[in-house]
Amino acid sequence: MANLYCISYDLSKDGDYSKLIDKIRDSTDWWHQSGSVWFISSESSAVEIRDSLKQFLQPSDKLFVFLVKPCSWAGTGFSKDEYEWFKNNNKE
Repeated sequence: MANLYCISYDLSKDGDYSKLIDKIRDSTDWWHQSGSVWFISSESSAVEIRDSLKQFLQPSDKLFVFLVKPCSWAGTGFSKDEYEWFKNNNKE
């Protein structure tokens, strides 16, 4: 069973990050929750995900990957589809 991860980053403004975004989108299932936050469903570990993404970063960039499933959560301002995506991917 796949785990649910959150990927958050702080990137320099002058880099080309299209390959980073493409790599995140290669995940089985993903949601681009907001500007620099993604949720992905993956059978990889957080370390494996980090290692697969860090090749696309600049030395001054920050990247954080953490396991969020199962979790307790609340949100506001998102579409019904976005809420459904999170509910469906946060089942035990």
